[in-house]
Amino acid sequence: MKINKIVLLSVIFLSIACSQEPREERFTMDLERKEMMVERREENRERMEMMVMWKLTEELRLTEDQAEKFFPVFHQYRDEVKAIRKELTAITSELNEKIDRGDSISDQEITEKMEKLKVLEFKKIEAREMLFTKMEGTLNNVQRFKLLGMEHQLRNDIRKEIRKQKPHNMKKQPRRKGFWN
Repeated sequence: MKINKIVLLSVIFLSIACSQEPREERFTMDLERKEMMVERREENRERMEMMVMWKLTEELRLTEDQAEKFFPVFHQYRDEVKAIRKELTAITSELNEKIDRGDSISDQEITEKMEKLKVLEFKKIEAREMLFTKMEGTLNNVQRFKLLGMEHQLRNDIRKEIRKQKPHNMKKQPRRKGFWN
């Protein structure tokens, strides 16, 4: 009777052990998935950048001469705003982490963070003003006004467009083998 139990338990144990993927293989699969995600993000950024250029050229009806002068200044503006957004995110993330941990936030700390956020928001406004002053000789007033109002709408339109294309471009990921299969 004891031998039957030992044999039965060892068979069960061996079948469970054999059905599991080796840890190394799972680790490499996770790395491959992360690499694929990074590649997809980079592809989406490139597509988004191309769509921004196309939409801006179309909506503003830029001539070749205007586009040559406009896009370098616009890219510089976008880089500045991107850096500012990164700083804004860092500040808010820091506060959110404290809240999630259950730490208290002092009045002085919240005042300092709010002041930093305000300064960064002003920097964004200044960068935008600089873009429009630099475009004064390049774009006419109608184009400058359209640019002023279309930045937010443009971002939303491009995100929608990428989401529409996403299912067609994505390949189905192979299922990971788990405990039961």
